[in-house]
Amino acid sequence: MCNDEASAGFLRTALALGGCEIGAHLHPWCNPPLEEPLGEETSHAISLDRSLVRRKLRNLTARIEETLGVRPVSFRAGRWGMTGWLLQMLGEEGYKVDSSIFPFFKDICFDYARAPVEPYWPDYADGLASGPQRQILEVPVTSGFNRRSFELCGRLHRLLESEPLRHLHGIGILWRLGILRKVNASPELNGSPEVLSCIRSHLERGHGLVNMVLHSSTLLPGGNPFSVSEPDAGRIQRTIGEALDFLARRADVLPCTLSEAWDLLAGES
Repeated sequence: MCNDEASAGFLRTALALGGCEIGAHLHPWCNPPLEEPLGEETSHAISLDRSLVRRKLRNLTARIEETLGVRPVSFRAGRWGMTGWLLQMLGEEGYKVDSSIFPFFKDICFDYARAPVEPYWPDYADGLASGPQRQILEVPVTSGFNRRSFELCGRLHRLLESEPLRHLHGIGILWRLGILRKVNASPELNGSPEVLSCIRSHLERGHGLVNMVLHSSTLLPGGNPFSVSEPDAGRIQRTIGEALDFLARRADVLPCTLSEAWDLLAGES
């Protein structure tokens, strides 16, 4: 984005208009120095040598500052991989808030099945636990179930996806019946009913922040696999609008950027 002048120009215009924030998003395979072999595992920064990750992070941060005139303080890892040492590195490099934890989601390099679902100060020894540091705040993606009891739902979901029960297709049956659905606040991955049910369950649990995520290219027809056509883009845009309308009816809502969330939440800790 920074190396493409058209994209950089758009971002500079957005910054000048106000109401937005430029964060950093690190995908190892397109972020110099390119010294690692390409592969599924090395597409996650947490699988790389720490000194290499630091150099990549410093290059990315400097490039954003040089091109756009702002030093980013919010971060999201490419492909969601996050761990304690990377959180500590982010704090040491001046970042204030991370949003890489995707509760109940797992990949080959991490498992967020038991991750916190509300903002927390992560422990550098265990990025999925609260700790004493106050350098960097973790703001997880809003994710959970269509029921209030995330803990019970999570245990049941993990049981049904384990061997040999997964062959009974219990997760699919419960989803179709509307009894148990693992959902999140991403209009790319879920339709409006699922996004609203996720937000509703978080509000019922007393959570005070909703973190919706999507790729910006999803808003353009043909921009990525989530938005192949005009109807796809229209559906996603309607889902976002319906989610905002739902929140406005159910709660006293204050839109904010991730660094503004840090400002709002740091005083509450």
